[in-house]
Amino acid sequence: MAYVRRAKVYVLEWEKGHQLGGLEVRVKSLPMGKLVAMLSAIPTLQTLGVDAPPEMLAQVSEALDAIGEGILSWNMTEEDGSPTPCTIEAFMNLEPFEREGIISAWAQAGAAAPAPLPVPSPSGEEVASLPMVESLGNPGS
Repeated sequence: MAYVRRAKVYVLEWEKGHQLGGLEVRVKSLPMGKLVAMLSAIPTLQTLGVDAPPEMLAQVSEALDAIGEGILSWNMTEEDGSPTPCTIEAFMNLEPFEREGIISAWAQAGAAAPAPLPVPSPSGEEVASLPMVESLGNPGS
């Protein structure tokens, strides 16, 4: 039987007191290239104007595709209490600090090392410890 690779789902949460406090965003893991595209597009998203060169627009387009593919859901609402749709259009209408906060937390979650495996329970056997040996020093010195 073959191993089936599945995207990991991360739940990004911000503590109360943070600018994004109470926000919960579910995102899926992305391939490294798409993650890098997202991160490198942050400065471009901040300064994008009508005179942006085509390579910047292509970079942003790639990043937006990755974001649209990866954001699964969020608990965001508008000031009137209506749910904010979880779409790339809604993401682009967020305040810059909101977009950057989501992208940064997503990248940190994706880059974090997995938690260590649990320590197996002892088998009941005693394991002899190895004696410490005095160092012989560096033979070339």
